[in-house]
Amino acid sequence: MFTNVTKCRDEKEVTKRLDQGTYVQGLYIEGARWNGDIDCLDYQKPKELVTEMPLVQIIPVEANKLKLRGTIKTPVYTT
Repeated sequence: MFTNVTKCRDEKEVTKRLDQGTYVQGLYIEGARWNGDIDCLDYQKPKELVTEMPLVQIIPVEANKLKLRGTIKTPVYTT
């Protein structure tokens, strides 16, 4: 699976369906934050331990075609 963080904060901003994959909302990040200006992880703001992520695209990709240069693997937990 390949993920792509979008600029959309609300599902109503999505105007068309994806050809492949889906959007996920309701993910939160702890100990960092998503900086939408530069599209990458950034230091958390003071006194903000947990922040909500924008909509995330989940895209299925064959493992041999997946290029992971410039990316990091991170776990996703559910409670």
